[in-house]
Amino acid sequence: MLKFTSTALAILFAGVLAAPAQSKSSIPKGWNSTGTPGIYFRWCEGCEGNAIGGQNYNVVQIWCKTRDCGNIYVRANLLSNDAVIGWTNSTGYGSKGQKVNLTLASFDSYESIELTHMRFY
Repeated sequence: MLKFTSTALAILFAGVLAAPAQSKSSIPKGWNSTGTPGIYFRWCEGCEGNAIGGQNYNVVQIWCKTRDCGNIYVRANLLSNDAVIGWTNSTGYGSKGQKVNLTLASFDSYESIELTHMRFY
């Protein structure tokens, strides 16, 4: 089982950092703030991913709880021994109320994954 770095839950990215902060009480239990009000994310353990045979993958789930997400872009670094050894990305689209599963896949062998970009446009 791959571990997720704390950075994946702590940092969120250029355009998102400018968004107003949400209080912890407004974030649904088990979800993390994206920095965009009404849109949340979590690592989805046990979710099926769309990966080509032999690829390692993780699934990040985006919840467009109270607003449209529109186009979604996520990017993540792949790490081994705390060193970046590669990266992967995924895109999707979400309307208000939808949960969107995005597969972050790679043929590289890695120990952990760290989200670096998340964008809604």
